[in-house]
Amino acid sequence: MTEKKTAKTAFIYITALIGAGFATGKELCVYFFSKSVISGICGVLISALLFGISAYKTLLISKEYRIKSYKGLLYFLFGRPLGNGIYFFSELFFIVIFSSMSAAFGELCGILGLMRPAGSLIFCLLCAFILHFGTKGLSFISCILCPVMVTGCYVIGIKYFPKNIFDGANFDIACIPNALIYTSYNILTASAVLFCCQDLGKKQIKTASAIIFIIVLTASISLGCAVVGCKAVLPVYSLIKGSRIFTLIYCIILFCALLTTALSNAVCLKAAVPVPLICALGFCLSLVGFSGIVSKIYFLFGIIGSGLLAGILFCPLKKD
Repeated sequence: MTEKKTAKTAFIYITALIGAGFATGKELCVYFFSKSVISGICGVLISALLFGISAYKTLLISKEYRIKSYKGLLYFLFGRPLGNGIYFFSELFFIVIFSSMSAAFGELCGILGLMRPAGSLIFCLLCAFILHFGTKGLSFISCILCPVMVTGCYVIGIKYFPKNIFDGANFDIACIPNALIYTSYNILTASAVLFCCQDLGKKQIKTASAIIFIIVLTASISLGCAVVGCKAVLPVYSLIKGSRIFTLIYCIILFCALLTTALSNAVCLKAAVPVPLICALGFCLSLVGFSGIVSKIYFLFGIIGSGLLAGILFCPLKKD
């Protein structure tokens, strides 16, 4: 039973991280593997460590200080006035990311020759159905789709792993700030979604954090090395578009990433906003388009996320 709880916690956290940007390879190219494999590996190592440590500390702080909600964590770390401000922007972030996943699914439907608004509407209705079951729905979906997504990343990474990948590879110091930026704008949802998980003992918290670190690191390296230096809008798709089998695998990974990220953000919103309103807002905002949404919000929320990351990392733990 404890092993299942540990695995569920790790899977829920990971599915909150692997969104459309990761699944397409775009984020990996922009933040880590734009030029050098060595810099990319160093960057994802730093990022995976930060995710693992922040998950560990968030779970342990919540356990030691009996914090039961994301808002409670913000109050504990920053006090009530600043905590309320961060919570407000976090809620705004959650609805924007939910909308961007809906928009991305609509654009995916457009590529397949379907109407984009209809695709976004279907996506929102599917999310509403799953959210009807609350955190159990998220847990169930995460436990099924997380292994599917990660396995797909490994398969594509192995198949398209380039030859002589380390030839001419140099270390770029920019990988360090890039890793911090990438972690910062992902930490808002990742930290909040942990409060949907069941209570774990200290040993299980360590195990779940280790699983998060290992999977984030290996999946990022596997997919990132395959798309290193790629300038295409959809790096992974540019590699596999000539293969029906790998195109199918890619579409499955992308759909899973869109769905789990949308659900993670919607569950974080659910305490403050009714599910029908979440889905209605998500559909309306999705009409702006995925690129239009993402380009306008990531920088702002990255700044807020960096404050949360620092608060979690530097928060003292109780001495045994």
